[in-house]
Amino acid sequence: MDKRTHILPLMILLFLSCVSCVEMEKADETWESSGPIKVRIVLKYSLGNDYYFFEAHENEKGGWKRIMRVWRDATGAMPVENVRILNAQIGYVFFVDQVAVTKDGGNNWAVFNTSKHFDCGWDGCATIQEVNLSTAGVGNLRGLRRVGTDWVEYRLATTDFGVAWLAT
Repeated sequence: MDKRTHILPLMILLFLSCVSCVEMEKADETWESSGPIKVRIVLKYSLGNDYYFFEAHENEKGGWKRIMRVWRDATGAMPVENVRILNAQIGYVFFVDQVAVTKDGGNNWAVFNTSKHFDCGWDGCATIQEVNLSTAGVGNLRGLRRVGTDWVEYRLATTDFGVAWLAT
């Protein structure tokens, strides 16, 4: 008997079993803020993960530039509550382990990554729970950091619009 006659049914069986286990990709989503500083969040789904691209509108050029990119396990929730515009010059965004602050209307952004700050590995270990920043550039950040198998709270503060964050 020819080997090809046995291989074809096996290939069909493998294909059908794989089709049932592959996750269907969801459609990408986009959200834009209104107000003096335009921020856009683009959510791209890929094989059970969410990739969030935070972008700022470039007023002079009319396009969008990336502020930060954040990955997390798929939740489907757009983090619009983490975009804070304080006035025409000052705004900030935060999500998972990154915070970005602008003090010039969105032209430049200082991005801080808590997982890099705490020297985490590739999977991150320091999530941000809350960020508060004033128009004077003073603010605080509260989050959870993995130490061994435990999660402990940490607090950081800034006095320079998020360029540097120090333990409190």
